[in-house]
Amino acid sequence: MNIIEADNDKVIEYCDDFKNIYTAAKVRKTEVLCAKGLIVLPMFVPNATTESVLSNKIEPFVLSNDELKGTGYSNFEFAGLTLNAESHLSFWYYINALSQKIGASRITVSVRDMLPFLGKSNNDFSVYNKYFLEFLERIRHTRVKYTINSKLKTIDSSLIGTFEILGEGVYSINLGSFMVNTLLHDSYTHKVGIHKHENIAGGNARILKDKLDVMIYNSSGSITIDTLFAVLRLRKKTKAERDASFKSLLRAIRNLQDVGFIISVEDVKTGRSITAKKFIIDRNFDENRLDGMDDEFTVAEHNPTETRVTAPASEMLPLPNTSSIAAKLVSIEESFDKIGINPDALAAGFIIAETDPWNEIPDFKNWERDSDINKSKVTVKPRKVFEGPSYDEFYEEKENA
Repeated sequence: MNIIEADNDKVIEYCDDFKNIYTAAKVRKTEVLCAKGLIVLPMFVPNATTESVLSNKIEPFVLSNDELKGTGYSNFEFAGLTLNAESHLSFWYYINALSQKIGASRITVSVRDMLPFLGKSNNDFSVYNKYFLEFLERIRHTRVKYTINSKLKTIDSSLIGTFEILGEGVYSINLGSFMVNTLLHDSYTHKVGIHKHENIAGGNARILKDKLDVMIYNSSGSITIDTLFAVLRLRKKTKAERDASFKSLLRAIRNLQDVGFIISVEDVKTGRSITAKKFIIDRNFDENRLDGMDDEFTVAEHNPTETRVTAPASEMLPLPNTSSIAAKLVSIEESFDKIGINPDALAAGFIIAETDPWNEIPDFKNWERDSDINKSKVTVKPRKVFEGPSYDEFYEEKENA
């Protein structure tokens, strides 16, 4: 086990800086708080059907800094088994939401309790228990590395630590430090629904909606086609691949127009070629959705029995000065509205966490701890170590639009 893997296997309780960010964001019971980088960067692959067969090969993936220009991030590397943007993405959101709610990296997940948050019922238990275990096996062997340009901070970590099977459909999972570190170091956080809007199509449409939410400043902005291809991880090696990917992108845009998230979209041309898309989006789209779920977030009972390692706030970068940032935002907001571009395309943005109103604020003094439930445990095999080729070999030339 290397240093990165060993560090992510530590069980931690989240520091006060995280609790302050989480409280200020007023996260709903059906949402998870994500750093902007986790939404923008392509860790989950869109697929045409809900449960497409994914490759079992380790697939290193790199984005050049040119492809990430204007996003606020650079040096993106992904190594591991591919994860889909359907059930895998929903699972990822749910386990992080649960971890955030209890304030610790070790959680106990019941698939039956999770199903309502995915828009499923107990009749789906057998199928989704199988999918969830597959997800844990795949994500356990995945590593992500990227740099947050505005902080000159590089995140380099496995996505989760160890996990154990406690019983049928019950799992003990240690998420490690990846999620909390991304939230503490990034300049911008955003609340995302655990389960996608029922009228939003799977694959590209779902993740495009989330990416537009954080890549467009205010309600209007332009994003280049190359950047859209990069963050959606669309294929473009050949002309045939690029044409197919462009059609897929257009279908996703039309779906988001049909549901009312995208109000309008215009082509931006250089000569005869379409080089970018200018979007106007509905910032109230998520707020206008009906929850339709119980008020309380489902959390298992916990009785801590193991020694914990607390993530000290002193090791984290200082949080931004929100009063100064807010003043700067007021002065530049109007100009960005007029020119309709993403501020990150000009410079690292002065951005703060969302503070959308919500009536329920978690009581962090009574956060529940994790447990070792007295059940027969099946320990998962040690993490695989993948040597992998050098990322330098994975540069691919862009084709002209």
